[in-house]
Amino acid sequence: MSLRSAMIVATAVLTLPAHRAVGQSRWVDSTVERLNWGNVNGLIIPDTATGMQLWIETSKVFYQGGSHRFDAHFVPGENIDRWLAQAQAVLGSTAPRDSSVSQIQTRELISTDSSRLSLIRERKGRGWGSRIHLLLVPGPETDSAAWSLSLKPDEARHFVEAFFHGISRSSVVAQEFPLRDLIMLESGVTQPPRMLSRGNLHYPAELRGRKEGEVWTSFVIDQEGIVEPNSIRVYLSDDPGFAREVRRTLGQMKYAPGMVNSEPVRVLVSQHFIFQGH
Repeated sequence: MSLRSAMIVATAVLTLPAHRAVGQSRWVDSTVERLNWGNVNGLIIPDTATGMQLWIETSKVFYQGGSHRFDAHFVPGENIDRWLAQAQAVLGSTAPRDSSVSQIQTRELISTDSSRLSLIRERKGRGWGSRIHLLLVPGPETDSAAWSLSLKPDEARHFVEAFFHGISRSSVVAQEFPLRDLIMLESGVTQPPRMLSRGNLHYPAELRGRKEGEVWTSFVIDQEGIVEPNSIRVYLSDDPGFAREVRRTLGQMKYAPGMVNSEPVRVLVSQHFIFQGH
């Protein structure tokens, strides 16, 4: 068994359900490509300043296992182009030419925070198996473990196509501003923001007795540890009432600001809010 195959076995492997849950039925941000995998959500978020964000996370409402998260930014360039070509080869290969080949795989694609992803297809009998593994290895500065998704070929193909479309609409722009004015990624600071006050998140009264819900959002925390109201973006929400409550609560939250060395900076944060049903 190769080292990569052993890595798949050692990680949590999530097989997507045949019948998808209807979680996050409201897709709020039309600029985002959503990979609706039922108990797992994937968001591909193009950006013309910080590169493309790939955020994949298990649903805390619909997935009953442990929490898994992958959140990374990728920069357009030749490395991406080569990886996409390799991904197409993995998807398009019909049968191993060499009987000793146990798997076909892309190289690891490395993000700005050293997170890694790859596509792997394993041999089964005389051909390839019916599943393709999307191996996700979060960066070394995170507390998330490596995990993988077991995808059907059409699911893997949709992922690669969405990745291509997202990266083609993204870029990285050198920002020639004082450090205090830059918006940093969490991976780019020496000390990420730390929550001091959670605010007071309430289940909306008009939705009581109805359902559980989730809201996926991003926002900027300023040098004082306050969420900048105009920076809040809601990507997914089960109901507009949940999204409104998250926006209200973010206005109450207080953080210790992110730091670069000893200087506080503005930091872009992605966060997932859960509402428990009553």
